[in-house]
Amino acid sequence: MRYLVIFLCLAISLSACKKKDTVAPVVRVLSPSNDAGFNSGETFTIAVEVSDNELVQGFSFTRLNTTNFGLTFTGIFSTDIYNSPARTVGKQIDTIRFNQTLTKVPGNANLKYTYSYSFVVKDAAGNQSAENLRIILP
Repeated sequence: MRYLVIFLCLAISLSACKKKDTVAPVVRVLSPSNDAGFNSGETFTIAVEVSDNELVQGFSFTRLNTTNFGLTFTGIFSTDIYNSPARTVGKQIDTIRFNQTLTKVPGNANLKYTYSYSFVVKDAAGNQSAENLRIILP
């Protein structure tokens, strides 16, 4: 009987131990392709898929003007981080789409401009991964 109690206690203790999540979530740019070119003033859609073996805890992205001269921007964010929408948190997989319009400043139409986007996804265990995208205005 004493061994049965010890065995049951050991079994309960081991079953209560949960393995730590060490698998990083995945972020993948679905469209457009890297180094895609768009005309000044043209609106394009960025689609990003985020997934995790457990649950997505957060998603953010930043936009960086890598030329930083003579370009105006309209869209849902500027250089700030846009944190995950409520519909993404707690899901294993989600696709996020948003529109962007980049416009060259008059007088600089002959210059080539590039914008870099960085997308980051995190899970509850603190694992994260990132994906980058570059857009060109020829």
